Amino acid sequence: MVTEELSERHMEMTVQTSKLLVRIEDVQLRELVANFVTFSNGVGRARSKDESRKLLSETIEAHTLATECLGALLRSVY
Repeated sequence: MVTEELSERHMEMTVQTSKLLVRIEDVQLRELVANFVTFSNGVGRARSKDESRKLLSETIEAHTLATECLGALLRSVY
């Protein structure tokens, strides 16, 4: 893909992610998912390997926390 195509595709995915993010009713889960999205987007824009590794670690932690929160919410409903 050409850089312009990648940039356009990234913008489309960012818009779609934002549309889905606002549909999460639980405030805590929405914030955790937003953190995950922020950190994971940052990995690709990192200026160094160290920054990329740090953001990747934060992405994994954010994913874990969001998954745990989602699991707790689902258990409380069922």
